[in-house]
Amino acid sequence: MSNEAGESIDTSLTVMDERTFPVVASPHPLRSDKVVAYIREGQTLREVIGDHAAYSLKVEVGGIEVPEHMWNKVRPRAGVPVHVQVYPQGGNGGKLLRSVLLIVVAIVAWYAAPYLTGEFGLLAGANTAVVTAGLAIVGQLAISALIPPPTPKGLNGASGDPFKQLESLTGTSNQANPYGVIPCVVGKMRF
Repeated sequence: MSNEAGESIDTSLTVMDERTFPVVASPHPLRSDKVVAYIREGQTLREVIGDHAAYSLKVEVGGIEVPEHMWNKVRPRAGVPVHVQVYPQGGNGGKLLRSVLLIVVAIVAWYAAPYLTGEFGLLAGANTAVVTAGLAIVGQLAISALIPPPTPKGLNGASGDPFKQLESLTGTSNQANPYGVIPCVVGKMRF
């Protein structure tokens, strides 16, 4: 499509009104789903996104990333697209320290076992691989006692849906398939 001057116009973005701007949001960090909404001009990004928005959002206005401390001041103009991308987030829960300690235990077990099983070592004559594995297991048990691994919430009276937790533990789930194929045997079975 071209205007009166013969210049090419990009019609891929259809604006509902001359006074609105499109907000293209990806609400889930691991899916490619997109949601498009048209917002009236004059609102700040904070008003568009909401006061309780997560800190793990990437907001771009016209292709330029806007940091969170500017969301109260930036008011997108009509026709300028706003892209909102959600990134995965979660608490650390000691996972980093636990991971570092497990790596340290593996390295210490690897280097300490030959000294313990050497000719004059504490466990002289023992197999080095067995001693390495034993040291690693003892170290991992000690770390698990000091920094327990994260447990899923929702079981044993905690908040959340216990059925969703069980579903994630077993890896199975039922899916709605309206008007889809129902697997069943039709006719007689022969042996």
